[in-house]
Amino acid sequence: MSPNSWQAWTKFWQEAAKGPSAAAAAWPALVAAWPRDEGAFPSGFTPPPTGASVQDYRQWVEQSWAAWGVVPRQQYLEALAQNEALRQRLTEAEQTIERLQSMLAAERGAEVEKVVGAWQTAVQDTLAAQNQWLNMWGLNKDKKQDE
Repeated sequence: MSPNSWQAWTKFWQEAAKGPSAAAAAWPALVAAWPRDEGAFPSGFTPPPTGASVQDYRQWVEQSWAAWGVVPRQQYLEALAQNEALRQRLTEAEQTIERLQSMLAAERGAEVEKVVGAWQTAVQDTLAAQNQWLNMWGLNKDKKQDE
């Protein structure tokens, strides 16, 4: 910031402390002193003309707040409430996902048990059939299993 713009800036705030009419009178000097290479700060913060509508002033105030990073309390509380509602929905969704996964695991567990049971039965039947063949041919050394 150049010394000239700095002087205009401090002068503006000194006048602004005296009241709105003094600030309005000091504003053109600040705009004129502001270096163009430092951006369009003053033009972005220039209030609407005197005869402007309430909506124009409201829009100007909101733009000023946004430029300074100010969040009105009402908007903050609304955002906080929305955040809490989303957090609650997320928690409910996570619980639903866990419940569905456990149900799916239980169903898969039952299917797995059926498959393993069928496989065990098939293996036992195969071994029994092999023992019968071995006994029939007289090659089974251990006949206790068949008897």
